[in-house]
Amino acid sequence: MISKVAALAAVVAVAHAQSACTLTAETHPSMTWSTCAEGGTCTSQEGSVVIDSNWRWLHTTDGSVNCYSGNEWDAALCTSNADCATACCLDGADYEGTYGATTSGDALTLKFVTEGEYSRNIGSRLYLLESESKYQGFTLLGNEFTFDVDVSNLDCGLNGALYFSSMDLDGGVSKFPSNTAGPKYGTGYCDSQCPRDVKFIDGEANVEGWDASSNDANAGIGNLGACCAEMDIWEANKISTAYTPHPCTNDVYHSCIGDACGGTYSTDRYGGDCDPDGCDFNSYRQGDLTFYGPDASFTVDSTKPMTVVTQFLTGSDGVLRDIKRFYVQDGKALANSESLIAGVSGNSVTEDYCVAQKAAFGDNTSFMDKGGLATMSAALAKPMVLVMSLWDDHAANMLWLDSTYPTDSTNLGAARGSCATTSGVPADVEAEQPGGSVIYSNIKFGPIGSTFDSTGVEDPGSTPTTTGSSTPTATSTSISEAYGFAYGTTGGGSAAAAAPKDIAELKSWLADSTPRVILIDKTFEFIGTEGTATDSGCEQCAVSAGGQDYLGTLSCSGDGKTAISSISYDTAGTTPLEVASDKTILGVGSAGVLSGKGLTLPATTKNVIIQNIHITNINPQHVWGGDALTLQGNDGVWIDHNKFSLIGRQFIVSHYGASRFTVSNNEFDGVTTTSATCNGNHYFQASNNLFSNMQGHAFDIYDSTTALLEGNVFESVDSPMASYTGPIYNVPDSSSASACSSTLGRACEVNTVTGSGDWPSLTNTAALTTLNGYTSKMYVVTPLPASSVKSKVTGNAGVGHI
Repeated sequence: MISKVAALAAVVAVAHAQSACTLTAETHPSMTWSTCAEGGTCTSQEGSVVIDSNWRWLHTTDGSVNCYSGNEWDAALCTSNADCATACCLDGADYEGTYGATTSGDALTLKFVTEGEYSRNIGSRLYLLESESKYQGFTLLGNEFTFDVDVSNLDCGLNGALYFSSMDLDGGVSKFPSNTAGPKYGTGYCDSQCPRDVKFIDGEANVEGWDASSNDANAGIGNLGACCAEMDIWEANKISTAYTPHPCTNDVYHSCIGDACGGTYSTDRYGGDCDPDGCDFNSYRQGDLTFYGPDASFTVDSTKPMTVVTQFLTGSDGVLRDIKRFYVQDGKALANSESLIAGVSGNSVTEDYCVAQKAAFGDNTSFMDKGGLATMSAALAKPMVLVMSLWDDHAANMLWLDSTYPTDSTNLGAARGSCATTSGVPADVEAEQPGGSVIYSNIKFGPIGSTFDSTGVEDPGSTPTTTGSSTPTATSTSISEAYGFAYGTTGGGSAAAAAPKDIAELKSWLADSTPRVILIDKTFEFIGTEGTATDSGCEQCAVSAGGQDYLGTLSCSGDGKTAISSISYDTAGTTPLEVASDKTILGVGSAGVLSGKGLTLPATTKNVIIQNIHITNINPQHVWGGDALTLQGNDGVWIDHNKFSLIGRQFIVSHYGASRFTVSNNEFDGVTTTSATCNGNHYFQASNNLFSNMQGHAFDIYDSTTALLEGNVFESVDSPMASYTGPIYNVPDSSSASACSSTLGRACEVNTVTGSGDWPSLTNTAALTTLNGYTSKMYVVTPLPASSVKSKVTGNAGVGHI
């Protein structure tokens, strides 16, 4: 959320304190909700709600003198953070009379403006309680959360927001023992903006450095901020709605100081460890102007109550891969709208969607920089606190939700709703919509599919497809269709998937002439199965000193190598498994491993998919001890989402004639106790690779190789390119990117090199001319910007992500 500032005026002052007083009794309004089991059986739970401490009356512990009035602290009582905490206490709340918050059964109603006996209250923020000493926790990962909402009384500039915060369930009492108020009085708030308007943080007042707001008579900003991960389930009025994950590299409650907090309240918005922007799905912003809105012509009619379902789906590795949205209205279940923005496909929040959206809109990449869905997954795997609120926006007039923002922008993604760019000014909203309100009700929580009836719902899903003559993009984490030079490869096609029971059956299935989908659901251990052999060779430095020896004589010429008469090695590694045509080799979850033996595709083999397997431990101490994957002039090979580690010679080698293949989303783990060198002859486009901490070379491009290198990231690589003969275009800067774009007819991405060796400026346009001849065949992929590559690779490459 961009800002969550609302306050009490007049006598009832706003603050966040460590202790409580009892001039006003604190009685929590009861609110029921339900837990559901697989099959849809739901059980009612007795709960209650509590208003955030920032809204409460803060006064002296020994009387009733305000410690905070308007948007200023009492300078005599609050000379320092610690002194203020000692002098002041929170008091109880009159929920209906002062704050306009009421419950009835499973429903909570929040009024925007409440005229109390002594005050005029604006907005509110409440939490669901398990008990007076503990917030109710929800572990969202792998589950779904459902609620009913009525926003028919919220117009432009208002936000009825229901979301989750990684607050401490005890409100910070155990971390800061001087805080004796705890959840009973709504302490311990935090979110991804690292808000600095919170009056008490870490058990002390936030008075030091306090700067009263110039446009909010009830708020200000202190030195301290309160940070944690945030999952915005629902931010909406009747014009627009959005749901948005906000990861933090440190997802639990923690404080920050000054502009290092980042977020709305700091001059450096991206200076903190939380992502203030998030990755939002707003149907209007994604180009569907008819999906959500205030009459019956919209798919979802915001003038009527609706059920909102949010699912947090995981991959086989247990990590968050998709946040899906459904609606139920008038008894009909509805899938979320599809994104209609060119290059941004899907109807849910996935890593691919986020990367593509940021690129299409030109938005900051903070979401990916903070780890994207993988980092968000860690927060969702722990209990989070449910927040229900209603607020107006003194920072940006809510234009980021329901209007065009920035207001003068005509860029893609700037239009977020149909409200005027002059709308949302808090003074106007408070004067024109004092009767605004939102109702949250019928909360349900349980396993996927347990909280609503999805019968009849049509969900087109979020899997990108390639149609017509459009150029495929490199944004997908798991797609059913090969792309790049492997475009058109189908492998075993529609053959029934089956898992071989043993090594013998695996060998037989791989080599036969039958189209197959072969599931690798366990570790096939080849080491020792074919015995050992000995050969002569040489070494440059002893294996005991961290070197590799060389089998045979091919690599033993030249100075500095010592002959060895007898080297023992495992025979299995030097005799790879043969793979025939029309095969899909697919790992199950993270279980598919080939240990001690690689794969080879003879020259006659074509149409092969190798996906989601780990090939490892092939004579790692011996050069020429075996390759993980050997291609020999094959037509149509897709190598996707695999991991390669502890390989004696080369991870992937393509030789004996050109091969048409795509290597995508793979992890090449070079960590080993012995050194290795990888080389190969390729005719290729290399895009969106992350090379990090390499004491050697990355690319080694031989004669007669045509190459386009773009959107790659090099971090601390001694030699980004070892040799480079042949026509090569490497997109070193913006001007070369422009020339590349002119030839290929699509955006070309600059490579980034930091802390690394020389990156030669190779701009041989013959490479572009050659590759341009393949764009119509769907072989040349449109890459991601280099700024998105690191989070994409670290969060998606390798096994267990499909």
